[in-house]
Amino acid sequence: MSNRVEVTQASGRPRLVDLPEAASLLRLSEDGVVALVGAGYLRPTPDDEGSPRFAVGDLKAFVARNADEGAGTLFGPGSDDLDPDALLVALDGRSEEMARRAFDVFVAAFPDAATWSMGEQYRFIAEAKARFEAILAVTALGDGADDALTTDLQEVGAGAAWAGSSLPQLLLVLRISRDLVVQTAVEVAEERGRHWGLALSLLLTRVLPAVDRLTDAVAQGYWNTIVEREQERDVAVARELDSAKAEFLTLITSDLRNPLTTILGLGATLEAYAADIPPARIAHIGGSIRGYAERIARLADDLYDISRLDAGALALHVRPVPVASAIEAALASVPGSEQVAVRVPAALTAMADTRRLEQVVANLIENALTHGALPVVVDGVERDGRVEISVRDHGAGVPPALIPTLFSRLRTFSRSDRDRSRGTGLGLALAKGLVEGMGGAVAYEPDPGGGACFRVSLLLPRTG
Repeated sequence: MSNRVEVTQASGRPRLVDLPEAASLLRLSEDGVVALVGAGYLRPTPDDEGSPRFAVGDLKAFVARNADEGAGTLFGPGSDDLDPDALLVALDGRSEEMARRAFDVFVAAFPDAATWSMGEQYRFIAEAKARFEAILAVTALGDGADDALTTDLQEVGAGAAWAGSSLPQLLLVLRISRDLVVQTAVEVAEERGRHWGLALSLLLTRVLPAVDRLTDAVAQGYWNTIVEREQERDVAVARELDSAKAEFLTLITSDLRNPLTTILGLGATLEAYAADIPPARIAHIGGSIRGYAERIARLADDLYDISRLDAGALALHVRPVPVASAIEAALASVPGSEQVAVRVPAALTAMADTRRLEQVVANLIENALTHGALPVVVDGVERDGRVEISVRDHGAGVPPALIPTLFSRLRTFSRSDRDRSRGTGLGLALAKGLVEGMGGAVAYEPDPGGGACFRVSLLLPRTG
């Protein structure tokens, strides 16, 4: 073929060629020419049938812009360098180099990876090399990638899910891989000369969709496995857990809403009628607001402490504590506790964390006032070498079916003659965790005289 191409026809209009001829003149595949059009590098002129046609002058100008120093000929020697597959082959030879660079980037994002053993590092690099080869294979196949390859990629994601890998971490690794392929392609093109710029442009229009396809397939395989694993769980257990969580949220919402509603009502009363309310009444309202605010604060503390107990991060300072003073402090934080009878020897001392013992007793007293009936009695005695604190009420007691899960925060307890949305709250679950953390035990038993009795057993201080 002659290096000289007639740019104009006899009529003076630019000479137009169809897609196959344009691909032949550029020594590219038809898909490569279409990619150039899609990227905005070439502008076709549709003919009457709607097929793309190209002005030969535009083709010549395009190649000149992408040749060394703009001096390339349209179809002269070296035009094979315009084939992006040649650049793809060059990249394939650098898969291991890119894999090692990927590990360096990963360590920068996750410093803990720097402490991996040589075996773990080798495994990461080997897997990264396989990923780069997969990216280049998908890029080379383009639309020719078959379902079998997609299935293989999905299995990669499934394997990661079964291994317990994090999906965000997996997607970050794929992003690192994509960026390194692009970066290495640019480096290779720069090393081989500016006339490789065209091949680079064509390659990038194929690499990015290929990585997107790879990422989609891996993520789909990952999530399919997660879904399958969840479906393998016992449906009845899952429903029970969901129901328990819903009850727990209802419980917390109720325990917060009730005191907040009361505080809002008392505040509105003060705002509207402060000038007409006697000082004693204002003092009483202020005391009520303080009491309900303390209840909300205690609930917030309970939630926080429950989470710390679950994480094993709650520190307890156990030392000899006067039981009577701890109970007195607990009563001061519970609204309505003036009706509670206390029978504790002044000299009784237990090994406990002072604030946590107050918290336990306050929760048990509030539970008795909320779900039991007066009189409520708090006793403290020394029995069998231990200190025993009991909180009794004279209500209906706990139904036998609920006793096994009484101290679980995901179970609610309600009475038929009260609002059934009310539950035991966090108090019993937290009391159990705190008492056991102090070396003691908490238990429930029906009171012989009717009602409920909660017993807390703590160690005695050492003597001698």
